[in-house]
Amino acid sequence: MSNTTQFQDGDRVSWMHTTRNGSSFRFKTKDGVIITADKFSAVVKVRNGRVQRIAYSELTKAGETTAVTKLFMGLAGAAEKTIAERTPEVA
Repeated sequence: MSNTTQFQDGDRVSWMHTTRNGSSFRFKTKDGVIITADKFSAVVKVRNGRVQRIAYSELTKAGETTAVTKLFMGLAGAAEKTIAERTPEVA
């Protein structure tokens, strides 16, 4: 899988962080700035000053639709489809 978005040092990026507690999941969007970009991942500095290595497949540039937004848009679309299928048509 190739990365179509080109990331460079200094780019502001975001990614979805998922945690699990029992049968519950929590989705959170994290933000940071790329310190070093290499072939498959980037070293990103987050707000608290820590650095993390994140794969390009998980990153989106600032201002683009994030993975969390895409997730909820997909859920909303699926819910609309289910409601439409269950609602009888009125003649």
